[in-house]
Parts: sequence; structure tokens; C-alpha cells
Amino acid sequence: MTTSAALTLVSILAAGSAAAAQVSLPADLAFQRASELLVEMGALPTFRDKDLLVIRTDPIQVKLAPDQADCGKMFGIPYLKDKRTKTAATYQINIRPIDSTASDVLVKVTLEGYMDVNEGAPFFIEKTRDKNKVLTCHSNGWLESNFYAAMQR
Repeated sequence: MTTSAALTLVSILAAGSAAAAQVSLPADLAFQRASELLVEMGALPTFRDKDLLVIRTDPIQVKLAPDQADCGKMFGIPYLKDKRTKTAATYQINIRPIDSTASDVLVKVTLEGYMDVNEGAPFFIEKTRDKNKVLTCHSNGWLESNFYAAMQR
């Protein structure tokens, strides 16, 4: 298979929940490559099962833009535009062998977000204790497509 023929088609299964792609690697090599990529990203794989071909990570801090994820809005302005917003991504990778030369890779990214309302507040303003705003965030597929592109390199 030539490199140009090995283009990856990414199909989004549900907006922000999971995406699947076929990679031109056997399942065991895809598992190894996915593990290496996660470590390069700074993610700590907390669960790796070579028999099930599943990898899960602890959350890793990521800085996201409004076109990469949706964490809601306040007064019509995305929370992700606010520098006080912090986000973390947890990856789950499921690999399914197709044949001896290809595998299906399913990437599920779960995002956690919060806004530290006290960050940057002047010293003379009383700090509101425990007033971090927890955000419900959803991936727009950017993290998943970057992962697939890295898998093909």
C-alpha cells in the first residue's frame, strides 16, 4: 500500500464523544504506537491491556481554543477564551484488528474544565473561597483527528 493510498478516513460517531479511523498498522503495532504517542503527549497510561487492546490515561492538562472544544458560554463569550479556564483531557484508545496489515482505532476523549474565578483578582478584593466554576466540555474532534494524524506518521 502506498503512502498516498494510506490516507485515513475519520468518521465522527457522535459529536465530541468518539471517533474511529482505520490505520495501516497491525493491531499490536497500532497498540504500541498509540502507547508511545500518549507518553509523548505527557499522558500517563493508567490502564493498558494488550489482550483487549485498550489504553486509558489520567487527565492531562491541555489548552484549547473555542473551535477545538465547547465548554459553554457566559454572556455569549466562550469560556475557553477566558485565560482563567483550565481544561484536561482523558484519552481512551480501543484498537480492533481488521487483518494482518490494518486496524480500526477508536479514540474517545473526555474533557474536564473549570474556571478559576479568583485567578487575577486584585489583592483588595476578597477572594471567594471554593468558587471555581466546573464546566461541561465536549470535544469538537480536533484532539481525535490530531491523534489519528500522529498515528499515521
